[in-house]
Amino acid sequence: MTEEFYEITTSNRNFFKRCRRKWYFQSPMGRHLVPKDERPNIHLWFGTGFHFALEDYHGYNLFGDPVLALEAYFHAFRESERPEEAEDIIALGMGMFEHYKRWLPRRDLYQTVWLDGKPLLETRFALELTEVKADKPVIYRGTIDRIVENEYKEWFTQDYKTAASIDWNKMANDPQISTYVWAAEQYYQREVVGMVYSQFAKKTPQPPAPLKTGGISANKQQKTTHSLYREALLELYPDGDFPDKNVECLNHFASLETVEGDEYIRSDVVTRNQYAKEATYRSIVAEAQEMVNPDTVMYPNPTRDCAWDCDFRSVCLMMDEGDDWEEYIEQNYKRKEEHHSDESWRKRIKWPNGNTESETSDGDSFRISSSKG
Repeated sequence: MTEEFYEITTSNRNFFKRCRRKWYFQSPMGRHLVPKDERPNIHLWFGTGFHFALEDYHGYNLFGDPVLALEAYFHAFRESERPEEAEDIIALGMGMFEHYKRWLPRRDLYQTVWLDGKPLLETRFALELTEVKADKPVIYRGTIDRIVENEYKEWFTQDYKTAASIDWNKMANDPQISTYVWAAEQYYQREVVGMVYSQFAKKTPQPPAPLKTGGISANKQQKTTHSLYREALLELYPDGDFPDKNVECLNHFASLETVEGDEYIRSDVVTRNQYAKEATYRSIVAEAQEMVNPDTVMYPNPTRDCAWDCDFRSVCLMMDEGDDWEEYIEQNYKRKEEHHSDESWRKRIKWPNGNTESETSDGDSFRISSSKG
């Protein structure tokens, strides 16, 4: 079936700039192919569950605890639907949320925005790029994890990332930050100052080690935090009279933390001025114009990463060697029919106290972006 519009997303743009040939095979605007034997990607599967738990926790909070929400997500899948090692990564996620519950009260300066009685979480936007010349409308789509406001009622988008470690060096020119700030401003027709960029490392702090002779270890190499260390000390010394070596260690762990966070969770506020938003829009239009142009050449961009990050490496090599790559595609790939990820698991969530799922998105209605972005 021929689509009535071209759909562009931030990940779609990233693929296009990474390798046009890969984009052609993977994008809905191209062949939109996936391997026939594709298994659930454990990182994407876990990320979806992690976002679901945060969506509930910072919205209707029906579960009252992100740990319980993540557990419900796990049980919404049949065993055959879960990726390998699903139990291990869910257990890790629960530990990450236990730390988040201790971490959040001391650092959360932003509150979820509620609009028309609904929290703005996992909000899907759709903006038509009217300046792109094509044979059918060009729609920019995306999902904003959360819209928050500070004490001055200034709006920010918030984005959640889970990764092996925290990286704050890329935020200055991260295209997703600029794009989502621009998109939220267009979609809600009000100023959006920037983004709260929240990163969760896929690891959990541990309680400090007890000593066989009694007391708490003063080893500064322990994988713990200031709050966990202090809790353990207060359990042993409820009057707060801690041994000097433990006080020194406690101060050490305090020095490792900042207002933005610690090595496990970090939230940075990144602002974008009006010029940056307009520049983002101009880039989106320019890239989209190349995407919809039938004369754009889909040349490859081979790198050392192709071996692990591209499902079409074999096809690409066959193309360059003059082999019958179309037959290979017919045998090994299928067209991905749906535009958005399958969320049938939501219908199988067991909500607490007989609750039913609440609609937290304001839908997919199109809004026309201005020529200035």
